[in-house]
Amino acid sequence: LDRERHCQLFRGVRYSLAGDQIVRRNPVRHLHDTVRKLTAPRDEPLVLFLGAGFSASSKMPIGNSIRNATIRRICELPDVHDGRGDEQLAASLFQFANAASRDLLAQHEEEIGEEAFARTATLEQVVRIERDLLEVPVPQTITELRERYNERIADPGFKLGDSVYALHEIIDARRRLVIVTVNFDELVEHEHDAQLDIIVDDDDFVRIAAVLATMRQGGAHPDGKIPLLKLHGTLNRPETCVATDEQTRSGITPAKAEALMSLVRALPPEHRVPWVYVGASMRDIDLDRVFGAREFNDSVSERWVSPWPEDSVGRFVYRKQRWWAAEGQTLLERTVTETADAFMKTLANGWP
Repeated sequence: LDRERHCQLFRGVRYSLAGDQIVRRNPVRHLHDTVRKLTAPRDEPLVLFLGAGFSASSKMPIGNSIRNATIRRICELPDVHDGRGDEQLAASLFQFANAASRDLLAQHEEEIGEEAFARTATLEQVVRIERDLLEVPVPQTITELRERYNERIADPGFKLGDSVYALHEIIDARRRLVIVTVNFDELVEHEHDAQLDIIVDDDDFVRIAAVLATMRQGGAHPDGKIPLLKLHGTLNRPETCVATDEQTRSGITPAKAEALMSLVRALPPEHRVPWVYVGASMRDIDLDRVFGAREFNDSVSERWVSPWPEDSVGRFVYRKQRWWAAEGQTLLERTVTETADAFMKTLANGWP
């Protein structure tokens, strides 16, 4: 499947083959029905959890492209297409980090071996190896991401993706909304920082918890702003960026966990917070403790936005046994199988 060719609104495929597996996508009416559910009047605000897929149409470097570029830099491989795929590059990193006298692998990485490491290596692991190799407080990956982002934003020809424009429309309309993101970029707040309460460090998260509890009960932000919770930090404050697997394995800080849980605590019977993961792979292991908590599971009505149901989301769902899965609902039913652009535009247009 190719997102651009096969997954556009009104002209996307419904069925395709990935190896010997049938991949199903929902009809367009599923998108519209989901938006009606999300925007129905209720006390609880809509929570949008933004992952890398939200920023994709803005042509920001994301996912494995960043990871692979960092691997090439660490291993001093040519920055050209040389036929190495994702797993081959990760295997090269394993060999480099495991070479005599380097000792750059964590114990569990050594134990699982090269093949398993190559299949599962994340950007956070790669950044941690880069940091330990060069012994710098802010890894070069983060510095380069910030430079590339600021250059792109400053380019007169730069165009934000449709998903960002649509979210800006929603922000301008002052909808009952909380935005949570693990993205480092600053697309959400671009020219909209005055309408947002931007939460980055632990002091911010401590302050916002009481506001989120008020919003959960039907109240409003005291300044009429929309909270933007940046769980992994922000590019132009690189010291706040959660970029290594050591940080993600230790979980989010208590202040961040408390802020998230303040959105879902002590709801009236039969009430749930509408919670939509837009372009999120659910691989952020530092959030497992919160998203795996029974209180969270019982109190949110989760949905995903992805052009097709992702295997990593499936592993997250069925490992945690969500309440809706126990009731017989499938991940496909809970997935808007459209791009982030299509979903956000439909949400902006369909929010009464």
